[in-house]
Amino acid sequence: MNKITILIPCYNKRDFLPRLFKNLSKQNDSNFNVLFLDDGSSDQSASMIAKFIQDKANYKAIFLEKNQGLSNARNTLISQCSSEYFYFMDPDDLISKNAIKLFNAVVKQQDFEIIYARYSLIFYRIPIINFLSKLKWNNSSWKSPINFAADNSPFIWNKVFQKQWFLDKGFRFIEGHIFEDIPISFVTMMMAAKTHYISNKTYKYDLNLKGLSKKPSLSRLEGIYANLNYLHTLIKTNNLTQTWNQVVEKFFFKNILVHLFFGLNAKFIIKNFEKCEPILKNLYKFFQKNNFESKMAKYSNRTTLMFNSAIKNYFKIKQLIFTGEYYE
Repeated sequence: MNKITILIPCYNKRDFLPRLFKNLSKQNDSNFNVLFLDDGSSDQSASMIAKFIQDKANYKAIFLEKNQGLSNARNTLISQCSSEYFYFMDPDDLISKNAIKLFNAVVKQQDFEIIYARYSLIFYRIPIINFLSKLKWNNSSWKSPINFAADNSPFIWNKVFQKQWFLDKGFRFIEGHIFEDIPISFVTMMMAAKTHYISNKTYKYDLNLKGLSKKPSLSRLEGIYANLNYLHTLIKTNNLTQTWNQVVEKFFFKNILVHLFFGLNAKFIIKNFEKCEPILKNLYKFFQKNNFESKMAKYSNRTTLMFNSAIKNYFKIKQLIFTGEYYE
């Protein structure tokens, strides 16, 4: 029986599926399962998946009539996974030819709770510098999952999770919001006691600019706020505050402010201020409660240009919220 199942949530990804199917078929190790979930796609995604899996015993799919969101898709896929381990993959990304071979070699050694590896970035199939990961000449410190979480963006993909451990800890993605992987990615990496780090790059993240989490929108703001609250709740209830403050917070803090207030994100807020104002007030209350402003000076320096720009926009928008005035 195969130990690993690749879980692939899918919604309107017709243009990416042929490339995905080809990528899965080229794995050097065929000992894995694949479970798709089509989340009520309105394009041809469902029929393409059905056709692709029809002659493959280790490929299965779940088809939903109505779109229920990515968090529900992830929770459903985990619950329906029959193997010992699961591995999330997004349908617009790719995995290396040796990915499953490398992960299978590890799961045969002993029972790990999480196995994680490096990833690369591509843009229109062209490899680019991985600006989402902290640059290091020596990444041996990433053998610690906490250090890896502190230096890399919080994605749920490219990690092999032991299903029973994941369920026993009560991990679930909160439904109805994007950015659902932020809390789970960080907290699982901080809580896992038995982990293994693979130094190879096993995943290629496609900077698909059409993705929901990349477009400035009201749902994006709401998703960040909801999952920030969930993250801090998980940190407190699992007694992770000290570890978070000492190791992880700096990288996370900078990234979340850039996601909210840098460039087009800030312009969207100003242009759509009336619609954004209620959720912005909640966000700023959350920032105040968690002492975000006192940490801005702590983590800022001359080299963090995007972060510094985000801080300036943060205060401009704060002034607009509480005084009704905005200065360029």
